[in-house]
Amino acid sequence: MAMTDLDLARIRDEVGEQPDDNTIDDYFDALGHWLPVAIRVLKRRRANAAAGGQETKSFTLDGVLSVGLSTANLAGLDAQIARLEAAWAAEQGGTTAAGVTTARIRRPDRYR
Repeated sequence: MAMTDLDLARIRDEVGEQPDDNTIDDYFDALGHWLPVAIRVLKRRRANAAAGGQETKSFTLDGVLSVGLSTANLAGLDAQIARLEAAWAAEQGGTTAAGVTTARIRRPDRYR
């Protein structure tokens, strides 16, 4: 199955202009759907940021100060990845491995 213009547009909506179209096309050939491609790109972006890769800026005053600033929003990337994984799981008819259900636990003899 070849990637359509709509598939590329959906991927770009999620990941922006990087990586280039050829890389995305290679990922699409391997994965076959736009959602896993977007997830792969975002996971790699997160891994690079967490390892202090391209998402980090720093400056140094020799002998005085050295500061590193991360420009990546890891929580934002995590939320975006989780949203796409949930969409992919729903499309596949299942749930995500990290899916969690929360609920308030109440005892019937106590009211709060």
